[in-house]
Formats: sequence, C-alpha cells, structure tokens
Amino acid sequence: MTTITTEELVQFRTSLQEYGEDALQALDAVEECHGNLEEAMEIVMINAGMEPVRGDGDWLDKRAKEFRCFICDPDFKDFILNDAYALALGYLLAKTTHPSAILILVVLYIFRKGLKYFCQSEQIA
Repeated sequence: MTTITTEELVQFRTSLQEYGEDALQALDAVEECHGNLEEAMEIVMINAGMEPVRGDGDWLDKRAKEFRCFICDPDFKDFILNDAYALALGYLLAKTTHPSAILILVVLYIFRKGLKYFCQSEQIA
C-alpha cells in the first residue's frame, strides 16, 4: 500500500490547482481512500471508463512502469526534484494520451516511491 499524508495532499492540491476538475477528481479520490494511492487509482480508472481487471495486480505500479521511459527522463526528473509537480504532470500529458487524473496519481506515486529508487529498479529487474 502506497500512501500520502494529509499534509502532502494539501501540498498537491495547491501545486496542481491549475488542472482544475481532473486534479480535484484524483485528489478527492486520494482523500476518500485515506491517502491510499492504489485504491484511489481504482476509483479514477473506473471514473475514466477504464475497467480494472480483478486479480490483475497493482494498476498504479503498472501505469507508472508503462511511463518509465518518460519518468526517468532528465527533464521529468528535474521537475520532480524541484517540487514542480504541475510541470511534471504537464510533461506526462504531452507524452501520453492517458487522462490527467490517472497521471496525477502516477506523479504522486513517484513522489512517494522516490524517483531514484523507481528509475534504478528497472536496472535491477
């Protein structure tokens, strides 16, 4: 289970407010799930018309791994390392066709897991 704190949620609400309704949807789902990002991802996916498959594992981790080539890019890394989460989200939006609410949860997941760990784990696997 990957979680963020109430204080971190407030920080992300401020950082991502320019993304309006999509940001609210994702962050409200996180709040509803008491900070649990995986549970929030399930809600956001269903709201986006994507049916999560039961028994298919961790959807959030799978989405993050799907975007690893973008997440581990130096430009994205700079955004995350400088707490520029709105820029990090904008970068992913420019590279993919996924709804921003899903990508917001991916950004939160990378924040929590740690960018260095996430990018190095590909080399280990």
